[in-house]
Amino acid sequence: MTYLGLARAVGRPRAARAVGQVMAGNPFALLIPCHRVVGSDHSLHGFGGGLEMKEWLLAREGWEFEGRGRDRRLAGRSQKAEVPARSRRPRNGNG
Repeated sequence: MTYLGLARAVGRPRAARAVGQVMAGNPFALLIPCHRVVGSDHSLHGFGGGLEMKEWLLAREGWEFEGRGRDRRLAGRSQKAEVPARSRRPRNGNG
């Protein structure tokens, strides 16, 4: 789901930035998984836990990525449903 797609879904197609602000203030990240919302070009945008954490969560859900740095974006779903259990959750600022 993209910020624009979510704005359209609630009947406010010009409110993509407002959707981003609401997602940024989400106090229930485990119940309302805001890490699944991405930019219209499928690029990763802000997340309270950091973009590295957002990517890690999406990878655990089977998403693959392409590009580097600011060009990093979702490439599609992988055939595997989950990353191996041995993968470590990234630590904020410590990689």
